[in-house]
This record gives sequence, C-alpha cells and structure tokens, in this order.
Amino acid sequence: MGNTQRKTAPGAFETVREVYGFACLHCGYAWKQTYDIEQHIDRDNKPFFIYYTNGERVPSPLSMVTCVNCDEHKVRVARADQISAMRSAFPFTQDRRF
Repeated sequence: MGNTQRKTAPGAFETVREVYGFACLHCGYAWKQTYDIEQHIDRDNKPFFIYYTNGERVPSPLSMVTCVNCDEHKVRVARADQISAMRSAFPFTQDRRF
C-alpha cells in the first residue's frame, strides 16, 4: 500500500490515519488496511466521517466488509494491533497480506 498525500477537504474538522485488521470467517484470509478518516460536522452540529484508502473514498471499515480473497461478507474487523491473534485463529491460511 502506498502512502498517498491528501489535503484535508474543505469543511473537514480533523483527519486521522488508522489501520484496521480484517479476518474472513469463511476462507481464513487475513489482511490489514490503512484509512485516512476525515471528521466533518453536519448542519445539526453532529459529526460524520469520510474514509479514504490510497486517496480513494471508500465505505467505512465498520460497515459490511467484503473479503478481498473470496468475496464473502463474513469478515471480522479488529484493531491492527490485534492482527497477530487473528493470524493464529486461522493457521490454515496460506496467503496473508501483512
């Protein structure tokens, strides 16, 4: 994954970079993904978030995730620091992107 430099969008309150870990409960594939997350404030003064990966806008990693290996939606999301535990839960997995 490359680091794409993005400027904070107009109206964005704050931008943070977070890494999420994923494990497919169907095929056992595990991977991690870096997100640039912009926090915005709507007209009712409530926060909302826009997610980017490699400069492209993407859905929230907390919504329905699709496995990049088998296209199933049975995916567990965790903090990146929990990824080693996810690896050991699926010892049969041959191809992991870490």
